[in-house]
Amino acid sequence: MSGGTSLCPHEIACITLISLAVLFVGVLAFPAKANALGPVDIEIAAKAGTATGSFGPLGFGIGGREGVSIGGLYAGVDVIDYLGATSTCGGCSEPAGASPVHSGGAGCSTGSKAATTSKFPR
Repeated sequence: MSGGTSLCPHEIACITLISLAVLFVGVLAFPAKANALGPVDIEIAAKAGTATGSFGPLGFGIGGREGVSIGGLYAGVDVIDYLGATSTCGGCSEPAGASPVHSGGAGCSTGSKAATTSKFPR
C-alpha cells in the first residue's frame, strides 16, 4: 500500500497504552480458578515500561519475571528488554549553526531475588 502515513512515537505510545488498558480490563473481567501446588508457590508475570536517563533513551521495554517459593524460601529472576529509541539533545552546548546531536540506545535489564519469610507468634 503506497502513500500510507506512518505513526509518530506519540501515537504509538497512545495506541500501546490503550491496548494494555483493554488487556488489563479483560484479564480482570474473566477471573480463573487458582490451583494450589501444595507447599510450592510459582510466580509468573509480564512486565512493560519505558526507560530514559542521562545516558539517553532506551525506549519501550517488554519482559517478565518468575519465581518459586518453597517452605518459606523464595528465589526469582527478572528480565526486561528495551527495544531502543533515539532523541535530539536539546540541552547540549553546541555552537550556533551546528547540526543537532542525537543520542539513543537499547538495552537489557536483568536481576535476581532471594528472600525468606518468617511468622511472628501472636
